[in-house]
Amino acid sequence: MNSDRNASDASGTMTAQKMPSAQPVNLAKHGFARCGYEFTGWNTKADGTGTKIADGAAVKDLAPAGKTATLYAQWKPIDTSVAMSSGTFYVRIHAGETAHINGLPAGTTYTVEEQPADGWSLVDSSGTVGQIASRRTSQAWFKNRPYSPGDLRGIASITAYKTVDGSRPEDGAS
Repeated sequence: MNSDRNASDASGTMTAQKMPSAQPVNLAKHGFARCGYEFTGWNTKADGTGTKIADGAAVKDLAPAGKTATLYAQWKPIDTSVAMSSGTFYVRIHAGETAHINGLPAGTTYTVEEQPADGWSLVDSSGTVGQIASRRTSQAWFKNRPYSPGDLRGIASITAYKTVDGSRPEDGAS
């Protein structure tokens, strides 16, 4: 059984998997990544109109004896959004993207936290806590790496909080 990334901008590789006839076999977990997209599973047709199959599912008889089946990765776009609630900004961006929050007054303190996507771990960061200086740009960055080997691109969510006197609004700041 072959696995197809099903997108020219997806990265990663997977080894063909042997599928004995009439015996269920668990699919190997997908090894693909696509910047700005979430992997949603497999399909027997590239356009998604065939049989849907979950990642790691037990399958059998995907192709007639002696033939090779191909499963196609299915992708859905990940929302890039900015929302504000009770003085807290929530920003979701992808690898290689930048978020700008303009108009914060000098003296505003901030904390930026990152939540690595599944399969990724945080290895380094800078500028995650600070105070907005007059006529200056403040920056925060994060570096992630995949848990599994390979040259995969990451997708991460970043949450930025506007704080007052060092406390987030939900912590009782007013």
